[in-house]
Amino acid sequence: MGISVLNVDNARPNRVMIRTEQIVTKHFFYKKNSKKLRSIIADASVFPLYCTSCNSPQPNLYVHEGSRYGQVGTVKCSSCGKDIAVIDHDNIVASIFINNYPSNEIFFQELFLLDIKYLEALGKHHFQNIEERLINIEKDNTYFISVDKLRSIIEEEMHISTSGQKKYITDERFSVLPEDINRFIEALINSGVEVPIK
Repeated sequence: MGISVLNVDNARPNRVMIRTEQIVTKHFFYKKNSKKLRSIIADASVFPLYCTSCNSPQPNLYVHEGSRYGQVGTVKCSSCGKDIAVIDHDNIVASIFINNYPSNEIFFQELFLLDIKYLEALGKHHFQNIEERLINIEKDNTYFISVDKLRSIIEEEMHISTSGQKKYITDERFSVLPEDINRFIEALINSGVEVPIK
């Protein structure tokens, strides 16, 4: 349990949870059950931090190694030396609190652009194909997939590729994003999706 500076050997990939909902369509003579993709929820394992004391972005990425009662761990600010305490919701890591302030909650769905609206922006036909693939993954009782797998599905559907060499900033408080997130954003951009990057 705790938090540590990213070392490639100690990190599980960032992932998303696939959430669907049952849709019942009633026709005159029959009912049809189907599923619809409701949302994808970020479950972060590698993330950036910033210091709430001096407002400095931290130069490293950090690995979430687990929490106990929501307490993830503490790191020292690389600029001012003050503690940066990280707290989560003690379950899926969809967000973290920095220094236990509700106003300092970081939502990974927003920071990493892991929102269904970006998949919908790929166009109706492409979104339906991606939705079908994600629903089929969920049917196998696999509710989580890596961000790399989601990016791979987008690349196959959109007939694009990513280099993995591009770096993006989605929030000025952070100077780095994880490699898998940068590649995911690159896939969205290469597919023609407008994304809020700085």
